[in-house]
Amino acid sequence: MKQILTNEEQEIQRRGRNLKITVNKRSNPKVHSLATSFEVIIGYLYLNNKERLNEIFDVLDVEIT
Repeated sequence: MKQILTNEEQEIQRRGRNLKITVNKRSNPKVHSLATSFEVIIGYLYLNNKERLNEIFDVLDVEIT
């Protein structure tokens, strides 16, 4: 996914990935960190640039209902 993000979006994703979040003992911290970074970029684009969010979803082949 990194290839389709702008530099600004990559920076936001990096900051989300580096958030200090408590992870359940049974969860994999690396997977949790990657999921959080994905959620951060999706949330950011949802609030600030829905057209760009739709572009990314098109590349990922996801349909917004």
